[in-house]
Amino acid sequence: MTSKKQKKPSTNEVRDWSSLPKLPLSIIASQLDAIAHVFFRSTCTTWSTISPRPKLPFVILANHTNLQRRTSVMFFDIDINLLIHLPKSSFEFGSIFCGSSHGYLAFLDPASKLYLINPITGHQILLPKHSAQYRKNKKFRGLHFQVKLALSAPPTDPQCVFAAISRSHNQVDVFKMSSISWKTLLSDGCHFSDIVFYKGYFYLCSNKALYRLDLEANGGTGMIVNVPLALPVDSVDIGESFYDIFQRLTYLVELSGYLHMVRMHVDGEDTYYEFLKVDFEKERLEMVKLGVEDLMFLGISLGIGTNAKRYQGCRNESMFLTKLTNDSEEPGVFCAEKPDINCYLEEFHGIDQWDTLGWLVPNFSL
Repeated sequence: MTSKKQKKPSTNEVRDWSSLPKLPLSIIASQLDAIAHVFFRSTCTTWSTISPRPKLPFVILANHTNLQRRTSVMFFDIDINLLIHLPKSSFEFGSIFCGSSHGYLAFLDPASKLYLINPITGHQILLPKHSAQYRKNKKFRGLHFQVKLALSAPPTDPQCVFAAISRSHNQVDVFKMSSISWKTLLSDGCHFSDIVFYKGYFYLCSNKALYRLDLEANGGTGMIVNVPLALPVDSVDIGESFYDIFQRLTYLVELSGYLHMVRMHVDGEDTYYEFLKVDFEKERLEMVKLGVEDLMFLGISLGIGTNAKRYQGCRNESMFLTKLTNDSEEPGVFCAEKPDINCYLEEFHGIDQWDTLGWLVPNFSL
């Protein structure tokens, strides 16, 4: 009697990863760091559904020489207290960090050319020479950033529009992939502190004033338009003594579908925050308080507003985020332009000689 030979699986056979049991997959997903989590969710639709929660953003850290020139970048996963090195995140020596958005890091090189890097895939996008003259203004030399870049869509989208501001100049520079150079739009003298793309438009802020970038105005040449908004009567009036931009900063961040203006000012060792929700329909700024579970990640990077209920384990006492929250003047607000994060990284994890640059939400796609 002859036995039937068992059929060996073909080496070219494609595995049906979606058919694996959900319970062990969910357990695996709960133990992953942010990078592994991105790869996990990209495997198939089923795996993405099993682990729908986004991870908390990375802290972007940069080592530097005594001349504040960046030499390398690392990432700290605040969800599991892990320092991560991504070899594909290298950048040109002497470059200035200009923010992060859609999973990309933006830099301005010594020749004033802007470029973006996806630190996971290594994909780079080169942009034309920018008109920023950050080296010629001694007053603003040494600031945490001189140029901030915002995107209307993922940078791989052919329709993506890039907009850059500088704290040292009253201008906005715009670049479209179909163009060969930047287009400069000037304001009436105000220096913008933040820029964000929200519901079809770029918005900019200067103190409590909000502006919209209308790229179709003036026959397509573009225009910076003031958005008239009534101020709340109980809003704090910061005097001229706080003019130093190290002490007073205004950020724009989307939270729960609404655009918010976050004003931060430092008085000695104390830091104060003011949260203003933009009500476009009623043309006013509304004073609000953050909810117990609201989180805001501010800095040079695109501002991130989210809700802690979406994250499992972020209230664990061993977590870096919880340690920051317990001692924060405003629980739930984490600003990369304050020294707190650097101090805590050194105290709890022995990570020193690194600057906190901003936040990164990893993106596996090009």
